Amino acid sequence: MVIGFSGEYFTILYNWTMNLFPQKLVRGDDGVWHWIPHNRIVQYFQRKEQSLYQTQLAKVMTLIDPIFQGAKEKCEAEFVKMLLRFKGMQPPMYDPYQVSVRTIESLQSLLNKTKDEPLRTSLALYAYAHVLESAEPFEMMANCLKIIGGDRYTMLTHFPPIGRRDPTPSERIKMLIKIAHDVEIHSLDSLEKEIGWDRNLRNGIFHSDYGISREHIVLDQHIYTHERFTELVNRAMAYFDGFKTLYRYHVMSYSEPKILTLHPQMGGDPEQRWVTMTRKGYGLIAVQSAWTVEQERMGKIRMRIAQGFTQKELALLKRDPSRAIYPNDRNVTWP
Repeated sequence: MVIGFSGEYFTILYNWTMNLFPQKLVRGDDGVWHWIPHNRIVQYFQRKEQSLYQTQLAKVMTLIDPIFQGAKEKCEAEFVKMLLRFKGMQPPMYDPYQVSVRTIESLQSLLNKTKDEPLRTSLALYAYAHVLESAEPFEMMANCLKIIGGDRYTMLTHFPPIGRRDPTPSERIKMLIKIAHDVEIHSLDSLEKEIGWDRNLRNGIFHSDYGISREHIVLDQHIYTHERFTELVNRAMAYFDGFKTLYRYHVMSYSEPKILTLHPQMGGDPEQRWVTMTRKGYGLIAVQSAWTVEQERMGKIRMRIAQGFTQKELALLKRDPSRAIYPNDRNVTWP
């Protein structure tokens, strides 16, 4: 989603053209994500300042995807636990990542529907602050880096409190870069800049301390042009949407059940393997021991980790505990 604050004719024409001839985001053989126009007219109308969001979306995905891929290659059994966002015995409604996704998508929808000020700028500030305060994407990236380094997935935070307070987004990013350096990954070194972190913008919304004019946005003693403000917000939106797209991409990659070897430190039955459980049209929904019903009757203990099942899926699972493929369910929305 491109966020802009100009009413120029070109912006209207550009958006109309992009809707008529949308682009497709793909990953090349070299691991670089890029846009492929469905029509050359799009290339004619595209301008650098209008494609900042698209450019950043592809760039951030190219920076983050190797972390996902590296964790999957190192230990896929631990990687799927990260995709399932396993948090142990917690209430089913406790899912901060899902709340963030729903919130940001709602704010993006409202931004597309209004031109009123100061509502539009305020919505952009709310979205910006929520994106960068969301800890779950940082936790998932940190888990991937730890898995690359040979560790197991952990439910515990990788960003402990500093004194009596939680770390700021900037401090989390610095901690994340340190974790990346520990496994000799340096692609995240510019992450703070790429995602548009700005402490003053963050404080402006949380302290309700900002003013808006035709030319500027004022936060305490800090003055931002609309161009600079738009750039920072688009960087943040591209980061969040890019991460969300990558997450869904890897969840959807599990279209068929797959047998996984457990981490060497997992312990338990040395013969145990895991099998991914999939929902058609969605992808990974759970992982469980790959025992047959007969082996389970002979004393093998089945383990299962799931983000959640629908009532229909629970009924099917009760009939056949070893079932790994479940039908499409249009009532299930993406996390």
